[in-house]
Amino acid sequence: MAITKILARKGPLADGINYILNEEKTDALLTVHLNCDPGREVREMLDAFARRRQVILAGLEKIPGLTPITPKGAFYVTVDVSATGMNGMDFANRLLEEKFVATVPAIAFNGDTASLIRISYAASDEDIQEGLKRLEAFVRERKG
Repeated sequence: MAITKILARKGPLADGINYILNEEKTDALLTVHLNCDPGREVREMLDAFARRRQVILAGLEKIPGLTPITPKGAFYVTVDVSATGMNGMDFANRLLEEKFVATVPAIAFNGDTASLIRISYAASDEDIQEGLKRLEAFVRERKG
């Protein structure tokens, strides 16, 4: 039964391979194809998002005037910026103009969220760290 499954996959795979490859290389490609673990990549991605979420939440907790709301399943953190004296739209615009950090005013998603912004963690670890540094500097410059 397993041989039948392998042979069924080998035909279409081999048909799409450039003829420069010999049978040995085709078999190696087939082995890689059959032994891949698509779940591994998904687990790694989920782990990366969980780590990034924690990095952002920990970084936001250190910035006075910002109150993060822990997400339950999204790829962004919602942050209350009302203690900065700005609404979400003004905060997001000024942060972008002055520190080149893009956030989204949450009012774009629901009219009852004027004091909130969203910060995505669908970014590299390095970009998240740099964004947090710039965000902290932006807020501290306004505190005085």
